Amino acid sequence: MVDRVQLFLNSPFAPLFPYLKKYRRPVFLGVISLVATDIFGLLIPILTKQAIDSLAPAPSRGLWFFPCCLVAAAIGQAIFRYYWRQYLFGATHLLEYDLRNDFLRRLLHLPLRFFKKYESGDILSRAISDLSAVRQFTSLGFLGMVDGFLMTAATLGLMLSLSVRLTIWCVAPMAVVTVIVVRMGPRIRDRFAVAQAALSAISSHTHESIAGIKVVQAYAQESRQIARFELLAKDYLEKNIALAKVHAQFEPMLSLVAGVCGVLVLLNGGREIIWGRLTVGGLAGFMGYLAMLAWPMTALGVLVNQYQRGRAAMFRLREILDEPEESSQTVEAVRQEWRGTEIQIKELTFVYKDEPVLKGVTLSMSAGSWSAIIGKTGSGKSTLAHLLVRLYEPPVGAVWIGGADVRKIPHDILRRRIGFVSQDIFLFSESITENIRMGHPEALEDMIEKAMVDAGLDSDIEQLEARGNTLVGERGVALSGGQRQRSEIARALLRNPDILILDDAFSNVDVSVEEKILKRLREVRKNKTTIIISHRYSTVASAEQIWILDQGRVIDQGSPQELLRRDNFFSALYKQQGLE
Repeated sequence: MVDRVQLFLNSPFAPLFPYLKKYRRPVFLGVISLVATDIFGLLIPILTKQAIDSLAPAPSRGLWFFPCCLVAAAIGQAIFRYYWRQYLFGATHLLEYDLRNDFLRRLLHLPLRFFKKYESGDILSRAISDLSAVRQFTSLGFLGMVDGFLMTAATLGLMLSLSVRLTIWCVAPMAVVTVIVVRMGPRIRDRFAVAQAALSAISSHTHESIAGIKVVQAYAQESRQIARFELLAKDYLEKNIALAKVHAQFEPMLSLVAGVCGVLVLLNGGREIIWGRLTVGGLAGFMGYLAMLAWPMTALGVLVNQYQRGRAAMFRLREILDEPEESSQTVEAVRQEWRGTEIQIKELTFVYKDEPVLKGVTLSMSAGSWSAIIGKTGSGKSTLAHLLVRLYEPPVGAVWIGGADVRKIPHDILRRRIGFVSQDIFLFSESITENIRMGHPEALEDMIEKAMVDAGLDSDIEQLEARGNTLVGERGVALSGGQRQRSEIARALLRNPDILILDDAFSNVDVSVEEKILKRLREVRKNKTTIIISHRYSTVASAEQIWILDQGRVIDQGSPQELLRRDNFFSALYKQQGLE
């Protein structure tokens, strides 16, 4: 019993079981309708036999009675076929709908490191193509499994009742089907998995080409991207042709077995009639059941095909579904502990991809302070910011905010109180106002306008024809780099966070505009903690305390005046940029 439970849990389709349970009623009604369809279908050969045999001595009531029964059986079969298709196929589409929504929900709760491992195009391919393959298995595959089993058992039973000898002649060639399934099944699975991987490569390349259209066109690389796409498309074509070849061998083999069975029945059925062991009507009925038996054999092919496709697709989906989500402790005591905004980092060492990014970092920022972190590219500044908001999980006891370990602060509480402007600017394909509103979905219009003013975006908005309702395009392509950065700053300010982290948020903003924004921020963020990460001297010059990082370590710290008196990265910035 334990082994069966373990086998159930280890099945590649285990994540589908809760959905099947949810839709068990339409599935049950669909199975009942499917059984009724099969029963009416099985009546037709019997009625055909009775009709023919009733005409043998002399025409009787069978001239009208049996044709009417045949019509009634056909009507009943058509009615119940409609209902099983509606219930079973409808349930699988509902399953796909729920699975697709849960797939996206799962993606949005995965840690940042996951998205460093998978390309966007690959994820899109799994979300669209692989999910569809799973749905097709639950519909056509389930149909082949249930209907094939029922029809095979019932048809063979009725065939035995008509003629044991003819049934044996039919069953013998069908043993070949087992060999075909065993050999072809794994080949279908493997080739389908390879084809799906090729589709992921195409999706990734297409996504990159569109996302980087400015670079492609600016450097006249259209022909290069097209050539690369053609190679990927050719590879995908070859993989699908290889898969199609397996299909081309599989189903004709099953049809050949069915044809051989038909020939054997005709040869031996004639002898049975001559010897008086079978009537003409009996042979006609037997042939009808043999024709019906061709469907279970075809259903077996459909089942194997869809199962192997669905199995390969499900393994690809489970690589994402089985990824651990962000840990989110919800300890009530911690909710009450985080009262201040002082930040303490104690001997923080963080390793990413087997490489230490931060090494024993220790620093302290008092509540309401205006602090800055500077350093060369790759020194670990952005990683430190990501750890503060738990986009990466810091070691336990290494990062503290308001006297609480951030590992024990629930994500929703932590991120409501921290505003984070990343150096990787991202705006959604909506209006400027809606992009800013993401910082506080319930914000009123006057709150959004104030955030625009605080971010220095108001003058730019006034020059746009649709003002705040201007659509920014994909990734904000309709706006300049500075406008995109200020839109993201406004989004963070709308939340009115206790802690604001600006990671290189002014790199595309003119120095004069930056000065006005920083002056405004000093006014609106009195007594609130602000952390600025930048390469600009002008951006960090007004900070109360500056930390200098180099190769993951804090190599110097102090006020701007103290650091200028020493030979360090900050004084070098002043010499390069200060006079400008």
